[in-house]
Amino acid sequence: MGVTGNELDINNFCGVSNIPVIQCAARLEVKYLRVDERFLAKNARGWVGVVTGDGVELHGAPAAWALPDDPVSTDFVGRESLVLFRLVPAWGSLGSVDPRVVCQNVEHYVNQEYILVFPPGNKMCARYNTNKCSLSCKTEVCGDNTRVQAAAENVHGVSCRVRLADAIRACLESYCRGKVTKVHCEVRAR
Repeated sequence: MGVTGNELDINNFCGVSNIPVIQCAARLEVKYLRVDERFLAKNARGWVGVVTGDGVELHGAPAAWALPDDPVSTDFVGRESLVLFRLVPAWGSLGSVDPRVVCQNVEHYVNQEYILVFPPGNKMCARYNTNKCSLSCKTEVCGDNTRVQAAAENVHGVSCRVRLADAIRACLESYCRGKVTKVHCEVRAR
């Protein structure tokens, strides 16, 4: 359906507790082809990767569903959100930035430096900036692609590829508008 963005507190990030971040998720909806099909996506799982233009995978791991305790597998009816990443501003605490300021100039904040946190476990992170990559971090991401895949036992899966900057832009727009933001995505049904 698109990308959602909402504010969230991470309990423990690099030894600091209760850091406000923006959670970016892919909003998925199960479409049924026949009336007699079951309306439950059983054991739904997802995967998120960050891939360079020349195909090098910087990050690839099971994705968490946007539910308490970041489960990697769930049953759901209708719609659910698969967490792509969480945006931790590298330029200061999100709590010190007025959301109205972000929403007045989303494009400016797309190009800020972020630490991308990939749940579950909040262990893997990467630095992202569309303009430069000179930060000291284990993994640095510049203008690369995000790949998302999701499937369930009884539902055909989907695979999507989108530019990372577009995913961040859609996430911030959703955060500002309070609704799902569409993003151009190369989708392949599985």
